[in-house]
Amino acid sequence: MDFTERFNSYSNSQLLGIIENPNDYQPEAVETAKAIISHRQLTDNELEIAKNELDAEKQKIISKEQQEKEMYEELKNFGESVLENISPVQRKSFNANKTIKIISILLGVMFLFRLYSEFKMIRFIFTDYATEWDLSMVFNYLPLLILAISAILFWMKKKAGWILAGVSLTHDAFGAIQMFYILWSRQSKEPNLLIDFMLPSVPPVYHIGAFLFFMGMIIVICRKNIRAIFSVEKLTMILTIALTVLIIWLTIYLVS
Repeated sequence: MDFTERFNSYSNSQLLGIIENPNDYQPEAVETAKAIISHRQLTDNELEIAKNELDAEKQKIISKEQQEKEMYEELKNFGESVLENISPVQRKSFNANKTIKIISILLGVMFLFRLYSEFKMIRFIFTDYATEWDLSMVFNYLPLLILAISAILFWMKKKAGWILAGVSLTHDAFGAIQMFYILWSRQSKEPNLLIDFMLPSVPPVYHIGAFLFFMGMIIVICRKNIRAIFSVEKLTMILTIALTVLIIWLTIYLVS
């Protein structure tokens, strides 16, 4: 490799960087950098400027690495906090206000993910004037609206936010179990191209994981110190979950 032709276009600070870090480069590259610097016959002032530029570049790299490290630590701590807070078995006491923020963020992320998944269909419904709204369409997109409102009100620590979050998470947990049952039962039946096309192409065990995730969030928001912030009594908690399950059952029964 012809280092001379390549390094001739390098700045003084770049050449100094090669010279000061010989272990990172081939010996021939280091010797070529020294020869070019010597050939340029830099003045003391030019050499000082080049060193200052090199130091500034080093500081920029250190600063970037520090930012990446801090970002990694923040993501790591956030992930650990989420796992710690949704785990039924708690090893240490947790900060209720921090938990509320985490749950609110998770609800918001769930809403954005579902909105993205349903965006094409929602856009079609609102742009196609031939589309007729009926009760089934309302029931289909009502959970999405409830999820969005619950994320906002839960963040604001409103009682309605807790109730809507309880409704949304119970609905999702129930839906995960229902989908698991449907997919599991389909495995033992004759293939049906239409039904199989409409069903999601994920293994049944995926929905068990989703169920455990939603149940973990329900357990978290049902803790006494969390409910106390929202002024949610134990009876309200039980009624919220029980009535949600009952309404889902009735809806399935009426549709079928």
